[in-house]
Amino acid sequence: MSGNRSEAISYQQMLDREQVTVPESLRLSTDTDLGSAPISVDRYLTREYYEREVEELWPRVWQAVCRETEIGEVGDYYTHDIASYSVLVVRQQDGGIKGFMNACLHRGRPAPGISSI
Repeated sequence: MSGNRSEAISYQQMLDREQVTVPESLRLSTDTDLGSAPISVDRYLTREYYEREVEELWPRVWQAVCRETEIGEVGDYYTHDIASYSVLVVRQQDGGIKGFMNACLHRGRPAPGISSI
C-alpha cells in the first residue's frame, strides 16, 4: 500500500479526471503528515462532540457545496444542509452565483418547496 491510508485513487488522480481544468493551486502539496493513529469513536457518537462542532466548527469553515456545473443554467439552485444550517446556492440572471441562508425571512426557517437537487 506504500504508506497510503486508502486503496482509493489519490487526490491528484481525482483532479486528473476532472472535465474542467483545475487551478494549479489545487495541485500544490504541503506533504503534511497527519499520522496514522486511530481517531476516537467518541467523535462520531457523542452528543457533546456534535454540539461542539455545530457551535465552533461549522459556522467558521469554508465548505464545498456543489460544482458549478450542477447549477449551470439561470435559476438552477442547490441546497446544502449541515447541522441546523441550510444554505441555498443559486445561478443568477447575469450568470453569477450567490449563496443565501435558506430561511423564510418572516419565519426564520427553511423555505417550503426548496430541496436538494
